[in-house]
Amino acid sequence: MICSMTGFASDTGCLNGVSWRAEIRSVNGRGLDIKCRIPDWIERFEESLRTELQTYATRGHISVSLKLEASDSPSDQAVLGEESLAAILGALERIEQKAMDIGLSLAPSRAADILPLRGVLVSSEVGQQRLSEQGADLLEALRPMLRAFAASRAAEGAALKTIISQQLADFERLLAQAKALLPQREAAASKSLQKNIDKIVRAENEMDPQRVAQELALIVIKSDITEELDRLDAHVASARKLIEQKVANGRKLDFLMQEFNRETNTLCAKANYKELTDLGLGLKVLTDQMREQIQNVE
Repeated sequence: MICSMTGFASDTGCLNGVSWRAEIRSVNGRGLDIKCRIPDWIERFEESLRTELQTYATRGHISVSLKLEASDSPSDQAVLGEESLAAILGALERIEQKAMDIGLSLAPSRAADILPLRGVLVSSEVGQQRLSEQGADLLEALRPMLRAFAASRAAEGAALKTIISQQLADFERLLAQAKALLPQREAAASKSLQKNIDKIVRAENEMDPQRVAQELALIVIKSDITEELDRLDAHVASARKLIEQKVANGRKLDFLMQEFNRETNTLCAKANYKELTDLGLGLKVLTDQMREQIQNVE
């Protein structure tokens, strides 16, 4: 069953006297892009978390945030990260000086704006020491949230499958109507062609019958749309198979939509029959709608 690249989950907990709050969200992307906002003093934890996430997702822009709060024990209170704070204040000083040099006036910086920045406010050494050595335990505590995240992507994937399946059914219905119009189109085209030939024959008494036959054959070949209709039938069957498979087929479906688009464009260009052109435009609209949904498929 297909999965969506859109998902969300959050959780809270307490480990060894340190409370944690985590959140994970994802949106569609061409590949797998993981961004983590977690305390960098937990030894090798980000690497372990990235490896774990790769078992739950293969595509999408994924953002993970983890915030820690020390317990009420005085030794566990949050403290200022002196090095990070010094670097940030130094950067602010340089920015303000450059602004003054070119005549710009910046609003004064406030402590409330600086405190949320990464590394400014950190857990005390006691709290850090507790968790820095227990990254495996923290990862295990986060696994229910990761499973909930995967479940949210699967649930949206099921909804996408329902939508895409209906769109494919509508596409097949329009294809059947297009095929049913072929005899009428052929009769109308033959009548129009015969009328034009009669005009040419009356205008030119000496015509090469062989050249006329060649031109007629070329017109018939160029106006034939049975191949496009057959290929679109095959594409529909392929799409149905892909959305049933239990693997990440988003890239394959996206490529298939390009083929849908190419064939429907050719169909519209060669239709030369109003009713068939209208159906071709309907097929193009459905193709665009399917592509929009498939952009979110993993």
